[in-house]
Amino acid sequence: MVSEHALLDQPVALCITYTENTVPRIPSIAVAAGSHIFIYRQLRPYRKWSCPKVDIVQAEIDIWNDLSNNTINISAGIKLLSDIRDRGMRISSRSAELLSLDLDEQRIQFVEDMKNLPFVQHTLITCMETIKKDQEDIDAINALIVGTELGQVLCLPHDPVNSEFIWKVELPSPPVLFNIAGILEGEYRINVICRDAKLYTIKNGDTRGTAVVTGIVTSLGSHALAAVRIDKSLWVATMDRLISSYTIKGKRINSITLDEDITDMCAFTIKRTKLNELLLVALASGEIRLYRGIQVIHSFFVQKPVIAMRFGPYGREENSLIVIHGRGSLMIKIWRRTADVDAAINVIGAPPEQDIPLQVPKKTKLYVEQTERERNFAPEMHRTFQRDLSRLRLETARAYVKTLTDVNIVSFYYLSYLLFMKLFHYSWSQYIIS
Repeated sequence: MVSEHALLDQPVALCITYTENTVPRIPSIAVAAGSHIFIYRQLRPYRKWSCPKVDIVQAEIDIWNDLSNNTINISAGIKLLSDIRDRGMRISSRSAELLSLDLDEQRIQFVEDMKNLPFVQHTLITCMETIKKDQEDIDAINALIVGTELGQVLCLPHDPVNSEFIWKVELPSPPVLFNIAGILEGEYRINVICRDAKLYTIKNGDTRGTAVVTGIVTSLGSHALAAVRIDKSLWVATMDRLISSYTIKGKRINSITLDEDITDMCAFTIKRTKLNELLLVALASGEIRLYRGIQVIHSFFVQKPVIAMRFGPYGREENSLIVIHGRGSLMIKIWRRTADVDAAINVIGAPPEQDIPLQVPKKTKLYVEQTERERNFAPEMHRTFQRDLSRLRLETARAYVKTLTDVNIVSFYYLSYLLFMKLFHYSWSQYIIS
């Protein structure tokens, strides 16, 4: 163990962020815990960012002031706080905790403890992700995107301090997952999956430094577990053992139904090959599957359950898979540099015969003479072709008319024969009857 740091609250998210253009690039670790983000640099505390204060209803502030000044008793204060909550107003965590107490002694002690503390309400962080500022490089400066319990999505500066933020967006439900594409100072799309099992999209506004929520809202049908972007599609794994692919406009393209619980997903990309991005899916049984579209092309097992996994560069290796599984085990699988990727995973593409050159014959003297003739006499050859084509059409039309005429004559004789036979049969029948 190299370093150990005690956090003030339970962590909910961790991101790697770059805040300066120094050479060499030194990354920082941002840990979201409670209402704060703790940023560590070179294994030391570097910055702390706190969520903006939440506006508290004035009626609730007045009730707590009366409780602190002993203007009203605790029973009356609890009744007033209950009325505020029943009217649909959002109350603070302090009031919610007071209403949850049952014994009068606990309520009195709680009010006494809160008298000398400032009445401030902070929200809690639910998820966090990074977005590149102006470049797509792996070590480019990036900014943090934070989701809060109040349904807010905030974009922080690249070197956040205090409670500063660039823009803020309100959503109907608290966000739980982010998937980000693009750069902050250009075009970007932030897919937000919220606790109401719906997918929202945030994009850059018309004015620089602003963001808006698009009108595209997609219902997932169940709570989401993981989200991965591959090419222009967003793959979302939900708790009903379903993996669905969505377009930018929220339309479902494909879906994969599994018979086991899904624990995590990540993208599998190997550079300098014909291979496109694939999908790695981890299951609770310890199986890890590799999908190309909706088709399984490879799978292997580890000790169950799989808790989390990531694919990407690790040290000097470009293609590494890190898996946390079992009861606290960490496994690193490295793709061999000399491995034939396309043959190993059976990439579907053009047949191998396409790479075999055709045996084109050499140009003969006759071929050259005919080419020269066609070049010199192109108008005459075209007119001759058109004349012969018109003559062929005329002969075809004459043959068709002749066929129709012959058919009509044969049909006339045949119908006359049938009519004669019918009349003869009728006459003979009459003769027998008579």
